[in-house]
Amino acid sequence: MADKMRVAKWDNVKFVLIACVVIGHMISAYVGAADGIKSLYFFIYSFHMPAFVIVSGMMMKNTIKNKRYEKVFPYLSMGIVISIIMFAAKWYALGKRSINVFDISNVSWYAFAIFAFALITMYLQRFSPVYVFIFSIAVALFVGYDDRIGTYLTLSRIFVFYPFFFAGFCIDNEKLLEFSKKPVCKGVSAVIIIAAAAISFLKIDSVYRFVSLLKGKSSYDSLGNLREYGALLRLAFFAIAFLISFAVIIIIPNVRSVFTTVGSRTLSIYTLHFGIIYVLRDGLDMTGLFKRISPDYYMYLSIVLAVVILFVTALKPVNFAVSKLINPKIVKSGEKK
Repeated sequence: MADKMRVAKWDNVKFVLIACVVIGHMISAYVGAADGIKSLYFFIYSFHMPAFVIVSGMMMKNTIKNKRYEKVFPYLSMGIVISIIMFAAKWYALGKRSINVFDISNVSWYAFAIFAFALITMYLQRFSPVYVFIFSIAVALFVGYDDRIGTYLTLSRIFVFYPFFFAGFCIDNEKLLEFSKKPVCKGVSAVIIIAAAAISFLKIDSVYRFVSLLKGKSSYDSLGNLREYGALLRLAFFAIAFLISFAVIIIIPNVRSVFTTVGSRTLSIYTLHFGIIYVLRDGLDMTGLFKRISPDYYMYLSIVLAVVILFVTALKPVNFAVSKLINPKIVKSGEKK
């Protein structure tokens, strides 16, 4: 009954975005191997995390408004679980046996950031939304000039991506759903997505220098001689990312399919996928196998593997096990343990 009450569109959106996450992480090792891979990587990063954070804000409205801390803290445990998985995977695949607890540079950043976003918004929701949004944008623009703010406690990404989360929190989900049904909105969204893809694939040599802006974890030093224009470039990133993100959200249909089911299980996919990628791609040298199969197009075979990982980690038993690991049953006062 609960699944039937879910709005298919939001799970479809989450499917597209989690697919982008898994594919993006898989092809990250092959960016230098082919322009097509580099273009796809840049296109994915131009919107997938901003859109994911927007949707997270949309889905956590009631949790934040009602201050349901028990629904927020699982993100903290999720981040810890991912960090442990990544440590084990890198130990096996790369032989790395060191860990910096406070340097959060792997995929666990998202879980820790959502945890922080929810707590921050529980406090900031008492203020004018316009004021909070403008202030959060201003903070995100200026922290880039401080090279001490980076992956330490994922602070840079918390500052940079918070405006997307707050925007999602403020959006009226029902109005956006109705807005998405209008043919003209879908048409404009399609044009925006096609234009963004065209720029990514036709002008990749010109735009790839800005890839660090899309990830949000580095200071403006990563822009080289454009450092002094960092705030303006980040402001442009916000405008473009918001535009593409909402275009993607709008154009995705509100129909139920197997992809809807996968989209409802993003927790297990996000938690497990990158550790599996390290083990298969680097530990078991799947890259070598791909090269033997197709020396010229081996990097594109990795996308097939990414899709397999996506669907395997979305299997119901896997999702159930990860859910219980991250969010075990809360024992209330008076209950038997």
